[in-house]
Amino acid sequence: MKNLFKILFLSLIWGQDCDEGYVWFSNIPETVESEGNCFHEGDLNVLQLMINNSQLTSNPPPNGLPPLELCYLQQWNSSGRLQDLYCNPIFSPMDYILGGDLPEEIGTLTEIDDLWLGGNEFTGSIPTSIIELESLENLDLSSNQLTGNIITELTQLSLDWLFLSDNLLTGSIPSGLGGEGCEAMFLNDNLLTGELSFDMFGNNSIREFDVSNNSLIGLIPESICEYTDVGPREFLLFNNKFCLPFPDCLSDEEIGYQDTSECSELSNLEISYPTEYSLNKSYPNPFNPTISIPFSVPSYNLVSINIYDLKGRLIRTLVDDNYNIGNHIVYWNGSNYSSGSYIVKMKSGDYSSSQVITLVK
Repeated sequence: MKNLFKILFLSLIWGQDCDEGYVWFSNIPETVESEGNCFHEGDLNVLQLMINNSQLTSNPPPNGLPPLELCYLQQWNSSGRLQDLYCNPIFSPMDYILGGDLPEEIGTLTEIDDLWLGGNEFTGSIPTSIIELESLENLDLSSNQLTGNIITELTQLSLDWLFLSDNLLTGSIPSGLGGEGCEAMFLNDNLLTGELSFDMFGNNSIREFDVSNNSLIGLIPESICEYTDVGPREFLLFNNKFCLPFPDCLSDEEIGYQDTSECSELSNLEISYPTEYSLNKSYPNPFNPTISIPFSVPSYNLVSINIYDLKGRLIRTLVDDNYNIGNHIVYWNGSNYSSGSYIVKMKSGDYSSSQVITLVK
């Protein structure tokens, strides 16, 4: 803490006034964006702890590095609180590597929005105090050496992006991780086990989801397919231990290789295969905004499923691809369409069937 005491002493010499608990800086580094010269002492303390904890890394920060000079970009808000901290050397080179345990005091950075600490050598578990970061939008702890479970406290944060990939994290993935608005979640290249939870995909915001290169087991939830009709998305699940059957909405590239040696043979024997084409009853009907449309295919063939309005005009093509024998489900999200009745029509070879569905907003 000697470096921080020196800063406090110099601030007294300069005679500049800041509110209690804040430190005055006359010369602000080029890597710092701020709206004033007063900086929160507690936030500076956390940066100093990160410097102190990093002295045993392969390339530690230089002795005496001032907290305001840590990393390649710091952004402070008009209240003199740390708002964004960018320390990922993968994105922008740094002359040193951060590491050691993440300080529990990181939970005092209560006004931080973006915390980018990937590509360093942080060890130990994720601090539970992170639950206090209610303003946090993006969290990057990827490519470190973090161990332990993904803490359940992370489920109480509403994040846009969550990067925990390429660590040594173990245990299962907590349900509700990332919150309702999470758009990207990268958990790949860890030691995760357990099954994917159905309510893990409880929002329509997520566009990128990567759990590849873990040891996840069980079935891939069919609810993952609810995102096929709400814009571009990429779900990477390869190199795990997921069992058949796989959701039809996922490509071969997304599923990739799966070690099915531990899957129950009995579960495969109990699967009953359809003997005829069928467009089954859609549910729920009426619906808002997503409806499930199940259908059956008795043999490998080209299948098309389209949505029409009551005047016969094509509204949306849901399916136009070859399907294997089996029972399948396709989803339609009507968020961008008006309330009313629509026609679902399925065709495959000589088979053709239609049904009416109703969107109620």
